[in-house]
Amino acid sequence: MVTYFLVDNRMTPDPNDRRAQTVTRGSKDDDALIEHMIARGSTVTKAEALATLYEYGDAVGYFLKEGYSINSRLLKAGPSICGTFINDEDSFDNSRHKLKVKTLPGVHFKDVPRQIRLTKITSSETLPQPKYLLDVTTGTKNDRLTPGGVVKLTGKHMKLALSLPTQGVFLHGEGKAVRVDTLVINRPSELVMVLPKSIAKGPYQLEVRGTVNGSERSGRLSAMLTV
Repeated sequence: MVTYFLVDNRMTPDPNDRRAQTVTRGSKDDDALIEHMIARGSTVTKAEALATLYEYGDAVGYFLKEGYSINSRLLKAGPSICGTFINDEDSFDNSRHKLKVKTLPGVHFKDVPRQIRLTKITSSETLPQPKYLLDVTTGTKNDRLTPGGVVKLTGKHMKLALSLPTQGVFLHGEGKAVRVDTLVINRPSELVMVLPKSIAKGPYQLEVRGTVNGSERSGRLSAMLTV
């Protein structure tokens, strides 16, 4: 089951229309997925499954770097360049352009949306609500992450109990969740953090987990972030 609530649609001038914000029950990493496979009676061992998963990921990365697109049962992926080019003679410039890998679900997940049950809830039940992340090093908003750098996250109801290991700010990428342990400011509407120096390059989604009305809840930043 997926829950959602409605928020102001800032992409249109209409003050009354809304957009949907989904709320997850948490996240599952590679270990959790593999444990689920084994629990269902798979004859593959955990070590074999992990090895296959990493080899599969390396193969996808290899062909992307060689200039191919990926069209597998699990995902579709390909390169995309963002930024404006001045004229026909202009070339890629790291200071003005950005190369990204765009991904979409593969045919394996074609029927999944039709099988998900949706439940609408009120916004007061869906906290926290992260909205904007400023990467202080690059000055970009809802775009980049700098390892070891300072970021400022604004939103609603984001006060965290950091003594609880299940709460905090988590960066999801490459099948793993990285917890941000250093918070300079911890307020409901503002979190200022120092990112781990060890976070690897790649895309990440930011999740905030906190307690709302006595229950632990999570909310994700809608934008995908890149190291």
